[in-house]
Amino acid sequence: MPSSATLKKINAVSGLGFAVFVLLHFLSHYALNLSYEQATETMLAMRIIYQNPVFEVLLLCCLLAHMYSNAGLYMARSKLASTKKDDDAAKKKKQPLPGLTELNAHRYAGYALAVFIFGHVFAVRIAPLLFLPEDPGAYDYSFVAKVYELVPFYIFPIYLSIFGMVGGWHTIYGVRSAIATLSGKSVVGKPFPLPLKIVALLSHALVIGALISLEGYRTTVDMSEKAELHDKLNAAMGIH
Repeated sequence: MPSSATLKKINAVSGLGFAVFVLLHFLSHYALNLSYEQATETMLAMRIIYQNPVFEVLLLCCLLAHMYSNAGLYMARSKLASTKKDDDAAKKKKQPLPGLTELNAHRYAGYALAVFIFGHVFAVRIAPLLFLPEDPGAYDYSFVAKVYELVPFYIFPIYLSIFGMVGGWHTIYGVRSAIATLSGKSVVGKPFPLPLKIVALLSHALVIGALISLEGYRTTVDMSEKAELHDKLNAAMGIH
């Protein structure tokens, strides 16, 4: 296992690499607040970049390197915590470090993403390749809107809202942390900047607004054009 310093650098570089994809991916989501047509246009433009085979291979490498380095850092933190004395732990509880809440939120967001990201990748990228081989690029926001109709009690948009907000927060905090790490600095013990909190809140609002738009409250989604493809993909994935 590499040293903690090396793992932090691997984590920082891979995190910044993945953040590029997150930004490109979220731009089309944000555009749903304008219109379905604008979001589709943005998505198709961004796909030229992030569905390029070279980009996808690099992205997978970033994801695996990020998860590997995170696992190593988690084990290192756990080992260090087990060696600390009880009085040190008690002192820490009485005097929490500035920015600790945001750091913990970043870490818990990462744990959640580690659980759900592979299912998300399968649903939006691998499944269209497997089950719509004649035209995997046909997968668009209308497929997401169709699942809204099939899953009761708004479970699907609630899940996507949480997933989007967790991803946004983990990325925003992570970019700041990665830049600091590569600059030989650390964000631990430092207050989280207010401007970045505002950026995070704005991202959360845009994600929720986008999903509300897909529900049909703010934009109209044409479900008829790809109705057969919707049914074919959902049936293959066991969604009826």
